[in-house]
Amino acid sequence: MKKILFILYIIIATSVFAHEHWIYFNDFYPKQKELIDFFLCSGHNYPESDNIISERVIHNTDIKTPSNTIISYSTEENNNCRISEFSFNDEGIYIISFELSRTQEPEYCVKSIIITAEYNEIYSENSYTSGNLIEIIPLTPLSHLNANDEIYLKIIYNNKPVISNLCILPEGERAFYLYSNDEGIFSFSVKEKKYLITSSYNGKGCSLTFEIRD
Repeated sequence: MKKILFILYIIIATSVFAHEHWIYFNDFYPKQKELIDFFLCSGHNYPESDNIISERVIHNTDIKTPSNTIISYSTEENNNCRISEFSFNDEGIYIISFELSRTQEPEYCVKSIIITAEYNEIYSENSYTSGNLIEIIPLTPLSHLNANDEIYLKIIYNNKPVISNLCILPEGERAFYLYSNDEGIFSFSVKEKKYLITSSYNGKGCSLTFEIRD
């Protein structure tokens, strides 16, 4: 019986890692002190989640606050995703993240950027980093961008820039693809949309979600 359960777990975990994964907010610019829900999603139909991520493979569910304090969060099943909630009490930029792994090393790193509505953003690269093994970091202050502006980002692996293929998916539109240069940097013209960006390097995947709002 234990052997059967173990085999089922491997099958489920393998199918989960074959999908993309992301964090979704209905509002990426919440009011300060507002308690809001957010969703841990998996599948191929962003923003709709197709699969519930197994709790067994989720690790390091962290929220990095504007003061660089790390707060852990818990999740529960909700329809085809997992759900959590958080109150953004301080003004500034929050990084919400988690990792997926069947071993000690992360296999997929997920990150979302939240900016409180009242915040007058002053750009700092550290404000946009999670410290994960692989991650995508904006090089442009998100809250200052308007439709048709150029956004610059970079992808790093083990704190070093890498050349990688990236999938850019504006909500409600078709995906398009870019390569980062040898400094890990890539750019594109934004619309007033929520975005999912995914990539992989050295067998490790990552995603970033954020919103551009005029």
